[in-house]
Amino acid sequence: MPFKEYPQVGNGFVQYASPIYIQEQCLMCHGTKEEAIGSISERYDDAYNYHIGDLRGVVSVKIPYEDIKAKFIKHELMGALFLLLVLIGLMLIVFKNLFFELKKSEKEAKAIAHTDALTRLYNRHYLESLELSKSEACIAFLEVPYFKKINDTYGHEAGDIVLQEFARLITSQVRSDDIVVRYGGEELLIIMEGVGYEAAIRKLEAIRRSVEELCVLYKDETICVTVSIGFASSSIGESLESLIARADQNLYEAKEKGRNRVVSKARG
Repeated sequence: MPFKEYPQVGNGFVQYASPIYIQEQCLMCHGTKEEAIGSISERYDDAYNYHIGDLRGVVSVKIPYEDIKAKFIKHELMGALFLLLVLIGLMLIVFKNLFFELKKSEKEAKAIAHTDALTRLYNRHYLESLELSKSEACIAFLEVPYFKKINDTYGHEAGDIVLQEFARLITSQVRSDDIVVRYGGEELLIIMEGVGYEAAIRKLEAIRRSVEELCVLYKDETICVTVSIGFASSSIGESLESLIARADQNLYEAKEKGRNRVVSKARG
């Protein structure tokens, strides 16, 4: 509603009110929890299942003006000053709302820019701003062997479904603090901090066995997959880029040795 005057209510006031409706972009974070981007669903348990057009609140500004006319009608300059102050106050409120909306949009845009649209995992760009926070860190490179054959045989839609199920399985197997990234194509990256070498190897072997049991039903076809894993643990002061490169080399060795296996080398 526009700025409206209520002179007969109590001592009188002026009020501005505007409803807050859910728009399409809001559903990226406030749709279903299952479809929310990873950086949101991992941190929040509520504020989901919104729908476009839902009324979720009202921005309201109410300004009482008791004796305003009596005090300022004979003092036009003071009245003009008061009006100016009111307008400045309203502008500050509007700019404050705009500021918070812009910050919220910036945060959502950043989350979208760092999220893979197909799997809802972090994407490769996320790694550009990531720094290892602990001295003990591990990287695992995972790849679905012969994935191109799945696309060629069943089509890219089938390949996309397999990747989505593969991503869901991996995220269900890791700790909440671990970071899972779709590095590219059928390759995923797991970043584990604060975990020892032996514990990480046991976890990756458990993941490998779980993937062996993963079969995806597509139309009338059942598509089963395995996973090759290259693993590396950090040396003191080693960069993320160096750790990823060593894990990638170990993944190459896993493929050379026949795939569906974990290849690792202890901390250098």
